[in-house]
Amino acid sequence: MKTTPTLYLAEYQEFNQANIEECLGEKRKKAPKIWEALLDFAHQESNHIFLRFKNKHTLRTQNYVGLIQVQGFSVEILPKIYGRDLKEHAPNCPKKIPKFNPLEFQGQVQEFLKPKSVPSPPKVPSCPLCYAKQVLYNCLATLKNTPFKQNRFSNLEDAKLPLLDVFIQAFLQECQTLIKRGLKRDYLNISQNRPYLKGKLEFSTHLQKNLIHKERFYTSSDEYSLDVAPNRLIKAVLELFKTLSLSPKNQEGLNAASFVFDEVKPSKDKDIDTDFSKSTQASRFKEYENLLTWCDLFLRQKSLAPYSGASRAYALLFPMERLFEDFVGFWVQKSGGYQVTLQKQNRKYLMCYGATCDNLNNCFEMRPDIVLREETKITILDTKWKALNAQKDIAHADLYQMWAYASKYATCTPAKEVCVWLVYPQQETQKIQDLTFKPKVVGGKEIELLIKFFPL
Repeated sequence: MKTTPTLYLAEYQEFNQANIEECLGEKRKKAPKIWEALLDFAHQESNHIFLRFKNKHTLRTQNYVGLIQVQGFSVEILPKIYGRDLKEHAPNCPKKIPKFNPLEFQGQVQEFLKPKSVPSPPKVPSCPLCYAKQVLYNCLATLKNTPFKQNRFSNLEDAKLPLLDVFIQAFLQECQTLIKRGLKRDYLNISQNRPYLKGKLEFSTHLQKNLIHKERFYTSSDEYSLDVAPNRLIKAVLELFKTLSLSPKNQEGLNAASFVFDEVKPSKDKDIDTDFSKSTQASRFKEYENLLTWCDLFLRQKSLAPYSGASRAYALLFPMERLFEDFVGFWVQKSGGYQVTLQKQNRKYLMCYGATCDNLNNCFEMRPDIVLREETKITILDTKWKALNAQKDIAHADLYQMWAYASKYATCTPAKEVCVWLVYPQQETQKIQDLTFKPKVVGGKEIELLIKFFPL
């Protein structure tokens, strides 16, 4: 199957025009235009968080993963696994993403949650590139407020399919399912100049427009139309796809869907928020819910960054810290045996001002990533998507942050033991000595800090 030429990179990996030429092979003549478009993209101030200049001839990825497409060429940025570059597959790799076993993984998470568990040595993947793709898909499948959970990204096997094609294929499949169920219509009041009399004659407008055109009638009438807010949003996404480089299979699906939505006008940029508001308020569009989440991802997400420059580029990028945090939270919640609360629910305040400490005077909000509650114990988990090669690599700021969490929870719940964990992704170096905070907080108790490594 023909796919878009793709350069694979890891987070914080450097690349230049020569890498693009190597990826293109016989089509290397296209490399200068592609490189110029990427430089254009990187020059945009809002895109510095995605790509940075090391020098005028070299770009460096940041801690965002996903894709950038320019000039029919894709750059995929994948999670940095075991410190390896990810420019190509391992020799003799079948280019199949390793199969993910949820039950086996849940067992690994339960082992992780034991306070003094010894981390299993990480399996060195036969192909780091395929393994990095598996980690990305597994993390996307647990990302909150996105449509990825319903599309089983963790079960994808073909490593050759570009990430953008994966997203578009999932959208078009949802679209075809909706079409088979039947698109919703609604009555709309439509005013227009017609060659026949239909509905109510708008007399003043009729006189303005048809003073010398006696054969026309400016009228308004209620018509049962497909041109409603949810369909307009879907049409806007389909129009967006027409500007991208797609695989033949996705192009075929796009053509079929566009034919069905032919009479629908796409939402304009200025009307997108209004159309989303109308769609969510109408209960009769319940069948559109997951497809509209996809529309939100493509049309409104800040990570999708179309820009105006010499060339047109599209980026769909996600902060790896958030992906890892949601991934850990999702699997910890599934583990059972604990009362688990996640960041948005873990709201406490470090300080207050004024004579009394009440809700009105609280300041410096604290939100630990994950809190596990047991009958006599509270465990606070803070996720860090970082490589940790030795004890000295633990950031002082992270330790201060954990101390603030620990002291606050120990003060608020003096009857319970408090423990804090710094949670890093599974990596080659996992033998880091556990630490104990020296200050005694309540009742002479010391607060234990554990360095934990979450399986990937």
